[in-house]
Parts: sequence; C-alpha cells; structure tokens
Amino acid sequence: MPEQAKPSKRAPAKGVVDTERVETVQRTLLGRELKATADSLRLAHAAQELVSQLSDDSIGDMTDGQRSKLDEELKTLESRVRQLRRKLKAAPKG
Repeated sequence: MPEQAKPSKRAPAKGVVDTERVETVQRTLLGRELKATADSLRLAHAAQELVSQLSDDSIGDMTDGQRSKLDEELKTLESRVRQLRRKLKAAPKG
C-alpha cells in the first residue's frame, strides 16, 4: 500500500503558492456562495408566503394607528423589494 504524503506544516517559501490551500479556499467560498443563493431564494419564498397570508378583511377592523403602522411596514417592505428588483435587472445575465 503506497504511503500518502503528509501535508507540510511549514509555510510555503516566499513567492510559492500553496495550490492545494488555494483550491480548498475556493471550494469553501463557492460552497458559501451557493448556500447564500439558496438561502436567499428560500427567504424570498417565505416572505411571499407571509405577505400572501395578510387578510384584506382585517384592514377594515384596524384602528387608525394600526393602519398607519401597517402602511409604514408595507412601505419599507415595498422599498426593499424595489431595490432588490433593480439589482436583479442590472445583474449580468448568464
């Protein structure tokens, strides 16, 4: 059975790139980017589901203060959605 080379604990000489470490870091970063993308898609779906559960009927039963508070929350939500949609449209295709 051939012996496997043990990884060196020494830092590479100045000017020498540790390609194994670079590849490991690249795989880790790619994995994080993929997870962040998946998390963002799940969060967007969850937000859509939550907003769809708001009842139009309950608005008539709200006090002026409650309607005002809901309006402020929806404005904030709408503003953030607009920002994200602008970024989506400006993002490079592919």
